[in-house]
Amino acid sequence: MNTKTALIIGAGLGGITSAIHLARHGIHATVLEKNNKAGGRCDRYSRDGHEFDTGPTLLLMPLLIESEFNTFDASMREMLDLRRVDPTYDLIFDDGSVFAPTSDMMKMREQLEAFEPGSFDGFLRYMQEGNRHYNVSIERLLSKDFRRMTDFFTPANIPLLSLVKPLLKHYQHMSAFFRDPRLKAAFTFEDMYMGLSPFDAPATFSLMPFSELTHGVWYPSGGMYTIVEALMEVALKAGVEFEYNTTVEHIEVDAHSARSVVLEDGRSLTADVIFANADLPYVYKELLP
Repeated sequence: MNTKTALIIGAGLGGITSAIHLARHGIHATVLEKNNKAGGRCDRYSRDGHEFDTGPTLLLMPLLIESEFNTFDASMREMLDLRRVDPTYDLIFDDGSVFAPTSDMMKMREQLEAFEPGSFDGFLRYMQEGNRHYNVSIERLLSKDFRRMTDFFTPANIPLLSLVKPLLKHYQHMSAFFRDPRLKAAFTFEDMYMGLSPFDAPATFSLMPFSELTHGVWYPSGGMYTIVEALMEVALKAGVEFEYNTTVEHIEVDAHSARSVVLEDGRSLTADVIFANADLPYVYKELLP
């Protein structure tokens, strides 16, 4: 029986992780990377013995990342030296006031009540809603594969409209918890992590501040690139192959299915599975016909 093959375009975190999944399912996975090393946007700059992150700077939603490592029979906690960042950051407003979100509830109460009397109760209600949004979104949305519109729009998913509030604007919804615009901003600016404005993003994204304060924000000793190194170790053990300095010019499609890729050097590579981990707009505009 012939072994199925897969070509993964891009050795970013998603490309490496996808290649590991494919390899562990018995598929011969080869990752094509245009740069001379893996990591994609999760990169680092080294100079005079010092290293600097040039992409992501903090590890968010650690339970999801830990779950991936567990799937690979690896331990995130053993492979990475993680340190919790708490308080997560200082938010400095234009009036000079400062708010430092922390998992220390006594300090959170003191800060919140100084901004707006009674706001700690609103914060607890907001965290309760964020907890629901997080768990429902992970179980019903992020862990599902919606290949067709009909996979999503089902009778079973109708309750999601009230459970995770996708039709409510996040900042507008904050009026149910806080009056002070500074607190509304403090718990919605995380929407910009996804490139969205809090004024346009759905209230579902309350899951972000919930996860930050409950599961923690972490930093791996040695920099974020150590995550790439850990995943690369798992990938190589799984038999994943990597071709660096290899640029994909375009993806060839036959009868609505991707069958091969054409490289910058003129070579054409075929596979049973073509997986594009490059930026989605780039894939649509530059790689697909």
